[in-house]
Amino acid sequence: MGSPRSWSRLPFVYRPRAERRESPALAALYWGGPTPHQSHVANISSTGAYLITNERWKVGEILSLSLQRAGTLETANQRHFTVQAKTIRHDRKGVGVQFMMPIGADLRLWRSAGKTEVPQNEPEDVVREFRLAMAVASFQHISAVAADQANFLMRRGLSNFRLESAIEIALHANELLALQTDGQRLEADPAIALRILEDGSWAEADWMQHYWASVLPPPVGLPRLSYRTRSSSPCSAR
Repeated sequence: MGSPRSWSRLPFVYRPRAERRESPALAALYWGGPTPHQSHVANISSTGAYLITNERWKVGEILSLSLQRAGTLETANQRHFTVQAKTIRHDRKGVGVQFMMPIGADLRLWRSAGKTEVPQNEPEDVVREFRLAMAVASFQHISAVAADQANFLMRRGLSNFRLESAIEIALHANELLALQTDGQRLEADPAIALRILEDGSWAEADWMQHYWASVLPPPVGLPRLSYRTRSSSPCSAR
């Protein structure tokens, strides 16, 4: 499995408990040694989940959980999502956790990202929604002015095929931002950032998606697009 996504520039927030449902075959993987352990997710909501497991983590302990369909370890980005979670309770059957999602990550489980309102309960639907919510939160740091338009574009304006590409572009761009150490806070021009997101969503190959992502954050000391320094942002460094 690839390394977890870096969210070093996105502050985390807790939310009130939301509706919990079952998602067939959804599993959570965690590492307690050289190989991952896999637990069944009994139910999950936009704020947390209950795991069937023999583990008894301490209340307040922070876990790194990878959500995917139960079975073989997934390596493709589109097939799994790593989320930070805090243990809030445990009993004889398992452990309850609360997700630590960044401010701006509007997780909408059980609601379709497309134009249909049919609930999306499969593990792949859950993973896609986590990736989508994180992509929207990431875009707020890339260009806060265009965040609402990017949210609408990814949730309503793109086909499922193009959506996956747009999500990967936004997430990879955030990873590149996290690597910058010059300390300067820059923001992409909203019109250009949206154009990159929309045009880049047609890219099928991973390398092409990552190329589009590379032109969203500014290179250190050499802005490639139109950027401006900002004094404040809804998504700041932890």
